[in-house]
Amino acid sequence: MTVAWTDLGGALIVGAVGALNIGLVFAALVWDARRRRVGSVLLDVTGAVARIWVALVVVGAVFGLISLVVSPTTSITDVPITTAWPSALPCQSSGGTMPSATALYCGTIDSASLQVAGLGADVRSLIFVGGLLAYVTAATPGVLVSVPCRIAAAGRPFARRAPRWLLTSAVVVLIGGTASEVLLSIARYLTSHEVLPDASSGAAITAPVTFQLIIPIWPIGCALGLAALAVIFRYGSRMQRDTEGLV
Repeated sequence: MTVAWTDLGGALIVGAVGALNIGLVFAALVWDARRRRVGSVLLDVTGAVARIWVALVVVGAVFGLISLVVSPTTSITDVPITTAWPSALPCQSSGGTMPSATALYCGTIDSASLQVAGLGADVRSLIFVGGLLAYVTAATPGVLVSVPCRIAAAGRPFARRAPRWLLTSAVVVLIGGTASEVLLSIARYLTSHEVLPDASSGAAITAPVTFQLIIPIWPIGCALGLAALAVIFRYGSRMQRDTEGLV
């Protein structure tokens, strides 16, 4: 959730109002779970929040992808650029002394948010697929939490479906999270070279000379964690079946 205001105090107030609204939603979910006298209020509320999260991601994906297709311009963030700082900085001068008071010593501008008209179909396709994979990856935690909560609420926390969902989620996060970042980084680089002049032109803002491919590490860690949980739940499923057989 992004909070914006003209000053810090106003942003804090708006953020507090947003947090209060979220708290009211949680309170309503707890009240509804108690009213229905469910076996576990925590499981019921957690599952409900997970389903709300998935719904919000789906709505955002629908509007975002439709806007990408029908809008005359394409909005893309973190587009790589090459430009010099508008004014000379102390770090750029030889023999410069470190400022004693709070002051800007060094800085770089290496990316920008752009709205591009007439972007090529190939780049728009990369943005579409990368965005779709990002939405799928964002929705996965909600599905991952919702399904096990429903299984556990039914009294079978180690049902056979649980490890399958965990392993499937691990694969989705690994492939979706990695591929989305890679595709979007390629799209940003191609966008920069489509709309900005070459570095040799001498323009104030130019396309980067080198291409930096972003390969995220977090999907690997998340996938390994989910895969480990899938193995643990599989052992639990076997123990649950053995126990039920003895009974």
